[in-house]
Amino acid sequence: MKKFLLTLSLFFTVILLLSCQNQEDHSSQKVTVTFSLTANQDPLVITHVKGEILLEPNTPTLDGYSFMGWYLSLNDEDPYLFNKTVAEDLILYAKWKEDVSMVINGTKTFSAEHLWEHRNLETTENLQLSENYLMIDNATLNGVYESKPISIHTFEQLVLSWNIKDLDKATLTFRVAIGKGDEWSREFVMGSWKKNYPMSAATQEDTFAKVHLDTLFNKDKSHDEIILKILIRPNQDDTFKIKNLSVTTKRNTNSLLYNENVLIEKELAVPPVNQLSVPQIGNLICSPTSMTMVMNYYGYQYRPENVASWVKDYSANIYGNWTFTASFAGHEHLFSRVEYMDDMNTIVEYIKNDIPVVLSITTQTKEDLPGSLSGYPAGHLIVLIGFTYQDGIWYGIINDPAFYRDEDVRQLYPMDLLLLAFKGYTYIVSEQQLS
Repeated sequence: MKKFLLTLSLFFTVILLLSCQNQEDHSSQKVTVTFSLTANQDPLVITHVKGEILLEPNTPTLDGYSFMGWYLSLNDEDPYLFNKTVAEDLILYAKWKEDVSMVINGTKTFSAEHLWEHRNLETTENLQLSENYLMIDNATLNGVYESKPISIHTFEQLVLSWNIKDLDKATLTFRVAIGKGDEWSREFVMGSWKKNYPMSAATQEDTFAKVHLDTLFNKDKSHDEIILKILIRPNQDDTFKIKNLSVTTKRNTNSLLYNENVLIEKELAVPPVNQLSVPQIGNLICSPTSMTMVMNYYGYQYRPENVASWVKDYSANIYGNWTFTASFAGHEHLFSRVEYMDDMNTIVEYIKNDIPVVLSITTQTKEDLPGSLSGYPAGHLIVLIGFTYQDGIWYGIINDPAFYRDEDVRQLYPMDLLLLAFKGYTYIVSEQQLS
């Protein structure tokens, strides 16, 4: 949670001056004025002379927020007007507006409001912000969203994901350009999103980067800006709503920061679902089956074949496109994204907050994770649902979909071996907006 840092020295000074004025002449005619800054801060209470004019104090500041004014209640639309007399006790509430932080350092989800405030006014067209969603303005015309340049910290790889509600027949194509100063790459296509027919683009490359399927590989770590773009081909009856757009980056090749002292005894009640009993495609759908388990955990009843039909990459003919699978949950009343993890504390915090973590792993043989059905040199997706400590060893409690029966899905994999297999990429699904 963002820490509140208030700069109040001048604010206090004015308050003290106000509280001292004319007290010698009106000592028996006093009222109190209470300035409530935030819910997490003690209010400032001053003594004011009844019938005297109340002057507006200097503007307080709150790190990460802009001050909107003093109000008689947080529900008021009009700010309180100073420079008038006060006849009775008064409580005033400070209103704040969160500043838009368009900086990517690891993983960042930009809400529709943030995207709208940071749009390129010259190139964004036929879109509107309505009820906290980006929506098409005229459904008979194409739409374009393009951001202004966004600062990004050093990275090696980049993956997008998005949450779109009520998508029917429209097609949204997501693009990204990277650069520094006046030098920019081409617009790389990161995915075309259409209900039951998403498609990646063929491998794309220039001197700046290369894109393969869902991942952009950066060729120059000095690139410090990106531009996000969405091309929209609507349908006249479509009422799709863009909830957010997420960027995750792999920043270096260092191994995961891990201290077993941060682990906790906890297990989330994620229903086990196997993939291998599904006819024809069972051995291909670890990614949608893992998402199925997470969706069922949140109360949305799916089967692996249902999710697989939604997220299949019809260009590459695969079911393991990270972007498409992670974005799937966003069409429900959920928030989801791909997130690259390089700190075990982050994973543990998700489990503490009752959020399962879908892990991407690679193993060469089944001995790499004792209890697994086979090795997965081409990659595999599993669901981390908790941790347990047994006989001096910490285990990850895993719902591994690569079995033929649901009752075999829950497995205990030693944490040291699990983290050796972990590739860093995860799916995170939450009932709350991710930041």
